[in-house]
Amino acid sequence: MDFSKVEIKNILKSALPRRFQDLPHTDFEDFVAQLFKDNGYEVKQTPYSGDYGADLIIEKNNERIAVQVKRYAQNNTVGVKDINQVIGARDYYKCTSARIITTSSFTTPGKSLARGAIVDLWDWDSLQRYICTTYLGGTNCYEYFAGESGSKMALEAFEVTFAGADFGQRLKGMGGRWAIIYLTLKNKSDQNIPVGLAMPIYVTKDNRQIEAYTYLSGYFAGGVVYAGCSVETAFWFNADQLKSAQDGDTVVFRWLNEKGESLSQNCKIHVSQRHNSKCFVVTMCYGYDSSEYRQMIMFRDRWLATNGLGRFIVRKYYEMSPTFVAFCIKHRIPKLISRACLFPIILLARIANSGWIKNSG
Repeated sequence: MDFSKVEIKNILKSALPRRFQDLPHTDFEDFVAQLFKDNGYEVKQTPYSGDYGADLIIEKNNERIAVQVKRYAQNNTVGVKDINQVIGARDYYKCTSARIITTSSFTTPGKSLARGAIVDLWDWDSLQRYICTTYLGGTNCYEYFAGESGSKMALEAFEVTFAGADFGQRLKGMGGRWAIIYLTLKNKSDQNIPVGLAMPIYVTKDNRQIEAYTYLSGYFAGGVVYAGCSVETAFWFNADQLKSAQDGDTVVFRWLNEKGESLSQNCKIHVSQRHNSKCFVVTMCYGYDSSEYRQMIMFRDRWLATNGLGRFIVRKYYEMSPTFVAFCIKHRIPKLISRACLFPIILLARIANSGWIKNSG
């Protein structure tokens, strides 16, 4: 594809959030070639196949660089094999240096090999910042295109706020350290809105973009956000990439509406805010991972949300519960009394849910 004849910004509007996964690999190579041309490089593209390990040969200021381009998905990291190929290409094409560019990241052995062989590694963070500097004036794509994308109804209906962060946590089954970012999603409309959450992206003030790895178990990950109510969600980020939260950073909160449309909204970070979980009575007494919690969620969605009285009860519960929990946390006896009072309600919910499952089957 000849990117010199198209409006590149129109392509970036959808391509950057998807890490160019909607472009064929050959078109992505052509785009990277145009990117370097627009930065003053002389660019020669090698054949799409049989390229001896280099997709581009770029020259500027007496430097000749063999470049390999990898349009990989986020979890498909570049390793030793690919780096060895670009090392060979550097010698074959008589270049002064080698560079490998990917839309993902690099394995630890790959990074070690690159350091020893002096290969320049551009991961997605490096690439997207170079793209944004070249075409978007250094602004991240979510802010640059904010006025041109998303649903007006959805942006007016929800209020997304930063609720706090925990750093240096361990994720079960995964090595290293992880960061947790907590967000609160409030439905400001007078309608119940179903949403399916996508992984948010943390954007630092210097335009580093880090995508969340997964949800924190027990927090809201999708479902109905009831009118006037708030839900709290939380996500894991790699702490090697996200070491701290700073004033002026942004979380790009992303979700799918009931039509399957992808929407996003920017949430500014204020580190003076501290995580204060909007814990509700059931959560306080039994925990997010309990069967009691799951039974009450099912009871809410399958029974209470289907009629006016039930929706009124849910709304009042969400309005009053956090204040009551804040009091109970400081006093042991009210918490014990709450658990005793909840027992017959949860028993009723189990019976009702059992009947619904039987009828559904």
